[in-house]
Amino acid sequence: NVKSIASDFIHCIFESSDGTIWIGTGAGGLNKYNPDDNSFLHHRYNSKNSKSISSDEATAICEDKNGIIWVGTSVGGLNRFDRRTGEFEHFIHKVTDKKSISSNRIICLYIDKKSNLWIGTFGGGLNRLIQGSNTFEYFSVKDGLPSNIINYITENASGNLWITTDKGLS
Repeated sequence: NVKSIASDFIHCIFESSDGTIWIGTGAGGLNKYNPDDNSFLHHRYNSKNSKSISSDEATAICEDKNGIIWVGTSVGGLNRFDRRTGEFEHFIHKVTDKKSISSNRIICLYIDKKSNLWIGTFGGGLNRLIQGSNTFEYFSVKDGLPSNIINYITENASGNLWITTDKGLS
């Protein structure tokens, strides 16, 4: 059924500020739920379309204050989704660019109280998108993290980030 969810392997689910339900799947890309007819719109990777999602394995979803949907993938880096155009912009690791995202393997995303987008990766540590640019700064075991595998990011009332890794809290 083309209107059903694209994959039963579900990584994440997210409700955006407008009430839309977004589902990140393990093999079916990003799915948008339509409650009116109980159907799903599929955003799938298409090698012939550079504006499609970068991978069919969507592992994390969040929304920034401007209504932009951010999607992390297991091998395709970070995606910025513009709902108005239906287009994705890709942020991928480039070995020669120290300001690119540190890994294409995204585990989690978090937007803090200051509207910073934080990206937890598998093996690349913690990244922060520099606001107003398409560049990143990253933090790793060299900066004091217990591991470069970031499983979850949250923030306490004082604005301090709490980061879980496969080797403890930071």
